[in-house]
Amino acid sequence: MLIESQGKGVELIMKSIPYSNQITNIDLSHEKAIYFTWRSGNYKFDLHSCRVETVDGVLLVGDDKAILMTQLLTNNLHKLT
Repeated sequence: MLIESQGKGVELIMKSIPYSNQITNIDLSHEKAIYFTWRSGNYKFDLHSCRVETVDGVLLVGDDKAILMTQLLTNNLHKLT
């Protein structure tokens, strides 16, 4: 697992995604994943693969925003303390 805890995952999300003040509805009820809302979109951050996917109902979609978020998170992994 790349990210060892949900706390570190939230820290990484807040450091990496622009306008982090617009991140809401952080859901930590899923093991190895963090669900959150950013700018009216719903996302899943997989702690094991360090990948973001857009949540569209019951589907997970790898759209442009999710791909960019994944890259931002991956680039900031070394900044976790």
